[in-house]
Amino acid sequence: MSDKEDIKMVLTVAGKDRSDDLGRDINAAAKALNNPILQKSIDDGAAVLALGEANTEDDFIDDYLKVFGARTQVDLSRCSLPDGASSGVGGRVVGLVRKFVWRLLRFAFEWNVFHQNVVNEQQAIALAHEVRLRKRENDDLRKRIDELESNVNAGECS
Repeated sequence: MSDKEDIKMVLTVAGKDRSDDLGRDINAAAKALNNPILQKSIDDGAAVLALGEANTEDDFIDDYLKVFGARTQVDLSRCSLPDGASSGVGGRVVGLVRKFVWRLLRFAFEWNVFHQNVVNEQQAIALAHEVRLRKRENDDLRKRIDELESNVNAGECS
C-alpha cells in the first residue's frame, strides 16, 4: 500500500455497513479541514520545537536567531473581520457597521503595526549583532588564553 493511497475506512452502524455513505462524508469533512493558514502555524511551531534538537549551544543560538527573526512581524491580514454573526436585518446592519468602522480605524492600526514591525525587526537585528560580537570576543579571548597557556607551559613566562 502506498502512502498516497486512500485508506479504506470500515464503518458499521447498527449492524449495517455504512462505509460508503458515512465514510465518504467523513473523508470529505476531514479534507475540508485542510487549512493552509493553520498548517503554516503548525509548521512555524515545528521550527520552534526543533530548537530542542540542537546538538551544541552554538547550533541552538544560530537556529534560535533564524526562528526569532522570522517570527517578529505583526500582520493584520491574518486577522479576518468577523462577518455578521446573526442572520436577518439586524445581523446584516451590525455587519455593515462593523465593516464601516473597521475601514475608518484601519489606517491607525496599520500605522501602529508598521512601527511595531520596525521595532521588532531592529530588536532581532540587534540581538543577532550582539551574538556575533560576543562570539568574536569569546574566540579572541580563547586565542589569548591559549597563547598565555602555551607561554607558561614553554617556561617563557616568569
